[in-house]
Amino acid sequence: MTASTTSRYSRIKITSPILRKFLAEILGTFLLVFIGDSGVAQSVIYGTSFLDINVTWAVGLTLAIYCVGGVSGAHLNPVVTLVLMVTHKFPVRDGLVYIGGQFLGAFVAAAMVYVQYIDSINAFDPQLSTTQGIFATYPTHSMTIGGAFGVEVVATMVLVIGVYVVSDEYHQGQINAAVTLGVLLLGIGASMGQQTGYALNPARDLSPRLFTYAVGYGSKVWYFPVNNIHYKGRQVMYWWIPVFGPLVGALLGALVYILFIGAHWDFPDKYDVEENNVNLRESEAARRVENRAYNSNSSSDRS
Repeated sequence: MTASTTSRYSRIKITSPILRKFLAEILGTFLLVFIGDSGVAQSVIYGTSFLDINVTWAVGLTLAIYCVGGVSGAHLNPVVTLVLMVTHKFPVRDGLVYIGGQFLGAFVAAAMVYVQYIDSINAFDPQLSTTQGIFATYPTHSMTIGGAFGVEVVATMVLVIGVYVVSDEYHQGQINAAVTLGVLLLGIGASMGQQTGYALNPARDLSPRLFTYAVGYGSKVWYFPVNNIHYKGRQVMYWWIPVFGPLVGALLGALVYILFIGAHWDFPDKYDVEENNVNLRESEAARRVENRAYNSNSSSDRS
């Protein structure tokens, strides 16, 4: 934005840095979930492919990072914020504000998807019995508690390794975070997404799940689907798996990256940097002296 544009908005400009970041996390998470869940709605109602779902989530993440990354860093995911609080000493107060913004943004996104598709949902599923999967994730009929939890742990671990790659100061300026993480999410969805719907993000799953419960989908939104082959005739809670599975996976991903990569960079200390700068300046000065001497001798020879 130009200076004239900034002055044009001076009356509504927010000066509190933490409030700016709160709003950025709301908007960023909204964009991610709104575009992603809209892609799921297309698939559930109109039969588009699972690849289309993966692409929409990747596009949503890429746009969200471009939109708010310069303001808040585009965490967009409570488990990302939590692991940065643990490993990077991210301020706890800021972290709680970020997480609140993420859950709020995801809830508003689910509401907007419902409003956008309400006619199609009413026509396709008037009893609200089969379209809850538009908003939150549910496992396939063959998944057990342990299997679904493991999928969420591993998939989120891979995602967080990617987050640490793009945020590692050794890579600063060398990697486009938005494109890299968008492509990574596309790859995770295409390779691991079918079994559980790859939540990877408690805000992306729990807030829309709460929304579906509030608008009349009923208590089934908290359980494994009724067609599950392992829990026939039983109501087995599922909602906690896309919440705590990503948390465990995020902690593992951070640990793996730090132990295998992050702890082993050879960063020069401040003294070495300053000494190298002095040596460079001395070398440059010596070259200038040599050049002046050469030019002087050349002039004398011509005379």
